[in-house]
Amino acid sequence: MNRLRAGLGFLLLFMSHPLFACAVCGQSGQDPTLDAYQGSTAMLSLVPLAAMGGIVFGIYKYVNRADDVTPEVNVEEEAAREE
Repeated sequence: MNRLRAGLGFLLLFMSHPLFACAVCGQSGQDPTLDAYQGSTAMLSLVPLAAMGGIVFGIYKYVNRADDVTPEVNVEEEAAREE
């Protein structure tokens, strides 16, 4: 009996059949959960990257906005300097 269990366990352990494949492996054929796994994986990969990109872009815009600001020139003071 123990040999039979060991033999069946060995067969089940090393058996590679699409019947035992999960949706994550991509070998299960038309498994409806395959799209859900792939979509959630893509979302979990792209959302942190988009957040970091947004932070970097915000810092970049903040730094450039500070460089683009020109001091206001008083027209009367400029006219007095020219004379």
